[in-house]
Amino acid sequence: MVIHPDRRVEVYTVPPRPGHPLTKVEAGYEQRGPFSCRHCRWFEAPQRGTLGKCKPVGGPVEIDACCDYWNDPKAPTGAGKEGCEYVRVPGAHYTCAECRYFDPNRERCWPVMGAIAPRASCNKWTP
Repeated sequence: MVIHPDRRVEVYTVPPRPGHPLTKVEAGYEQRGPFSCRHCRWFEAPQRGTLGKCKPVGGPVEIDACCDYWNDPKAPTGAGKEGCEYVRVPGAHYTCAECRYFDPNRERCWPVMGAIAPRASCNKWTP
């Protein structure tokens, strides 16, 4: 896990294993965003503020964060931020175009096999 000194950036994503590319299904590749908690079936919005609730995480999450179980109807309950690979980067939309693994010239990325849409996202998204 990485928490930036200003405490607004949280990254619990587990890096992919070198030499082990993932299929789109294994990576949780998803083309239909936007990919933040505010657009997730599991997000329980607060009456005010930005800190809501999430059943897969099992606790509070920021409205502009995202995790591996974004809109997943089979998501577990109470897996914690590490178990959900929760990510919060203010201003991010969690798209492939913003991920460190994406190659915009080839529309490919490591670790996901195949052509990648810049506006899609996957569970290995890393700033």
